[in-house]
Amino acid sequence: MRRRLLAVAALVAAAAASGCGGSGGDRDAYVQQFNRADQTLERTLSGIGDDIRAGTSGREVGGKLDESARALDRAAADFDGIDPPSDAEHAHGRIVDGLHRLAGLFRDSAKAARRDDVAGLTRTLQGLESSAGAREIRAAQRELKDKGYKVQER
Repeated sequence: MRRRLLAVAALVAAAAASGCGGSGGDRDAYVQQFNRADQTLERTLSGIGDDIRAGTSGREVGGKLDESARALDRAAADFDGIDPPSDAEHAHGRIVDGLHRLAGLFRDSAKAARRDDVAGLTRTLQGLESSAGAREIRAAQRELKDKGYKVQER
């Protein structure tokens, strides 16, 4: 499970611009803000798998997943607070939307965990990488790359 959760962090990390083509100051400031928000998100997600495995009951696992959903919503709010250059606005909005969608997936997983629905929980979390939120983030990554932002593809 941790591998899958780290994959989400990797998707978001891949969307973070490590530099940019051109010399616009707006782009440089955007990249710096974006990377700071991304680092916060990555730190938040990196320990989720261990936290979930440490839970002994469906209620505890559900609580951890709810915490993760709130962390993803906070990350979306952090990203939304970044003022992107005009050529990155659409992709940036897609990242925010993707993070909110992932948060919804975690909330659904929390409900399954609290019902002790192991099959539902497994199905929901196994679909993490192919979820609408993950697809939205990957599409935003491609969009930024097509506009000259140096992003790593994973």
